[in-house]
Amino acid sequence: MNFSFITLLNPLSLFRKSGPHPGILASLLILLCSTFVLCSTVAATQASATSGQDPAKDSDRLRVLHVSGADSGDIPANLKKYSNYLRRAGATHWKLQQEKAVRLKGTKPLEVALPEKLGKAIISVDAKKVATVRFLDPKGNSLGKYRSSRFPLVIVNQRLKLKGQPYVFILDLPAKK
Repeated sequence: MNFSFITLLNPLSLFRKSGPHPGILASLLILLCSTFVLCSTVAATQASATSGQDPAKDSDRLRVLHVSGADSGDIPANLKKYSNYLRRAGATHWKLQQEKAVRLKGTKPLEVALPEKLGKAIISVDAKKVATVRFLDPKGNSLGKYRSSRFPLVIVNQRLKLKGQPYVFILDLPAKK
């Protein structure tokens, strides 16, 4: 067998007596440049993705709306988005009691006071973006626990009433700017 024959597939054939093969040097240079360009573009896109403040992707910011039934009027303009939910909640006239913007810190639960001493709501969002809302009365007794991965999360609890009118708790993502 003749072992002096040099092929391009043999690793020993990279360096001949006259030096490295020019085609291999060119391909190594192209590979090195393309790797550098790819790494720099990936780093740039990750930096722009973390610096952008898209509220829909910013899962630690939420809006909490406290809505109750009213004696007269219709659904206010700022609640038109939730009109289908509110019509099924037991009243035809609604008013916005309070609107808060809350910011969650990781997966830690956040306590939000309900209007007119109804109690409090404990809000948490886990790593899979599933929101959990627990209602507690002023004494600390549970009034219900709700879990959902869909937003807006509209909760109507028959045990929560404001002056005899139904109360609706809405947890939603922040409004787009």
